[in-house]
Amino acid sequence: MKGFLDMIHTLLENDISLEQELTGFEEQKVSRNECLYIVDFNKNELIHKKGFENLLGYSDEEMNAALLFEGYHPQDKEIITKVIQEAILYTLKHSSEGDQNSLYLKYRRRRKDGTYITVLSQSFIYDLDKNGKRLKSITRLTDVSFTSENDGVSFSFQAKNLDQESFQWKIHEAYLDLFTSRELEVMNEMFKGITNREIGENLFISEHTVATHRKNIYKKSSCSSVNELYIYCEPKGILNQIKNNQKEKDKISELLNKSMKYTP
Repeated sequence: MKGFLDMIHTLLENDISLEQELTGFEEQKVSRNECLYIVDFNKNELIHKKGFENLLGYSDEEMNAALLFEGYHPQDKEIITKVIQEAILYTLKHSSEGDQNSLYLKYRRRRKDGTYITVLSQSFIYDLDKNGKRLKSITRLTDVSFTSENDGVSFSFQAKNLDQESFQWKIHEAYLDLFTSRELEVMNEMFKGITNREIGENLFISEHTVATHRKNIYKKSSCSSVNELYIYCEPKGILNQIKNNQKEKDKISELLNKSMKYTP
């Protein structure tokens, strides 16, 4: 990792030539569970790459931008794309603040044989001029399947003067209206691992109504189990929506109880 970070420092330090860039790239070593590549976003091309065959089963020659960006797990693709887009937009918008921006992503990636592994993606954005006309990133992908506690997406974007709360909001706002208030209530109960009948009793609705809500929830999220649903919700801020929705419900119940208690 130290060699990788040293390379990033060199790339960021000066406006280097293509020859210098390639020399620095070729000097970097990758282990059997890693690959390394540089993306030119203006051309939408992988301009340098190594290690893909050991990690993903593709030769370096056949790996291209289309294969790279289409290899996300279907349940991860939307949120990953959103995070990458927002990181790039922030970098372009704040090009005068420097170009030492880094993006860390953990997600599921498809191998050539169709199987999935969990990878850690560490990307550094560089080669950005004052007008934001040039944009490249160097990324190291590492197989972390053996250390992954779950298959959910996690991400971290670091940039000078970045308002983390605002950045998170840009990611999460797209999912604010995905589920209704009642669906959030049902999901809160589902995550407790209880049956439809028990959920119905807790929410004072019929078992049939719970089943309908569950069906709609799975359809909207493209999930088929409670575990998949939890993994889907976590990086999108939906778990916080569920928590806040429950707080509002508890607050209303408390006010109603107080009102009934003090009614003459």
